[in-house]
Amino acid sequence: MNQNDPFGFTPRWFELGLVNDVILTDLQTEWAKGEDDNPEHYRYRAFRDFFSLQQPLSAELAAALWDLADSDRDLRWSIRTEILRRPECPETLIELSLATGQKHLERIIEGKRGSK
Repeated sequence: MNQNDPFGFTPRWFELGLVNDVILTDLQTEWAKGEDDNPEHYRYRAFRDFFSLQQPLSAELAAALWDLADSDRDLRWSIRTEILRRPECPETLIELSLATGQKHLERIIEGKRGSK
């Protein structure tokens, strides 16, 4: 674990714009307080902050974030759940979700389809 980045951000997080030097510095300041030593909480915060600004979510970014989730065992289902909850979630990702057999993802999809 890198002392400058104890959070486990991969280069892809930076490439997609979820993290930059300013965000990383802010997270490091919070980390230094010693109140939360769970790196995945900081990654999820960075994801949520970025994701909330993506209105509407493009199909390309949705797919890129979906793929990013593949490399993050701790956040995989949290990231995918957030993507699926968006009304503009691409059908291709909905189909991929159904193929996982994850019941919580299926319930989200059923809820979306039932509300149409």
